[in-house]
Amino acid sequence: MRERLAGAAVGVLFAAQAVWIATGPLRPHSYGNWAPFHEHATYTVDARIDGVRLDPAGVRARYGCYAHFYDAATDRDWQLNRMQHVLGWIERVERSSAHPAEVRVRYRIDGGPEQLWEWP
Repeated sequence: MRERLAGAAVGVLFAAQAVWIATGPLRPHSYGNWAPFHEHATYTVDARIDGVRLDPAGVRARYGCYAHFYDAATDRDWQLNRMQHVLGWIERVERSSAHPAEVRVRYRIDGGPEQLWEWP
């Protein structure tokens, strides 16, 4: 009996994992999938609180980006996963902030045309 339950539990976990992986590209926030580098995005964040622009250190402190791949010469960072991860994180920070910022993120995905995302 115990072996049957263990086998059923393993089967359920395997099936759930297969569904999670298969539906990953369909979800806007697919954290936890096994495929990093599925799009290459470079971006810059222009965040202003009460009209005062955050410098790169302020952007890093507020959003956690500009950490490993930031290029000060071009004022651009490189995102290793979906750009939606950065945009979603910025949105969550601003929704929960007592002093929300006005944010503009300019980005390029896979060398394509520049796109603009704004908050609020």
